[in-house]
Amino acid sequence: LLAAFALSSMLGALAGLLTAPITLTRFDIGIMPLPDDDWTRGKCGLKGLQYMALGIPTVMSAVGVNQEIIRHGENGLLATDDESFYQALVSLIEDNALRNRLGSPASLYALVDGESRRDGSWLAGRRRAI
Repeated sequence: LLAAFALSSMLGALAGLLTAPITLTRFDIGIMPLPDDDWTRGKCGLKGLQYMALGIPTVMSAVGVNQEIIRHGENGLLATDDESFYQALVSLIEDNALRNRLGSPASLYALVDGESRRDGSWLAGRRRAI
């Protein structure tokens, strides 16, 4: 019974992983709000990169690696507090041209820059910084 439950849980998790990109394609705006603390400064920005890879204009908190991923106003928007997050969302909701302008370079960044980081040089630089 326990093995069947474990298998069922694993299959459910796998199904979630496989359908997540399909679900994300329904989004008009991607958001990654985070508090600024030790835990979130160590996060990898994956959720934002997923949005960006799909060409979804993205608003991310200016925390940790998000500040390197997003070039504010070019491939997404960074927010430093609740008010700037709100204003970024209002801007994207009200301005279709802005959503289109930010979405296209975002997908290019996620695909090209993300690929160039796979060689490990980015990680090696992070290790040296620590």
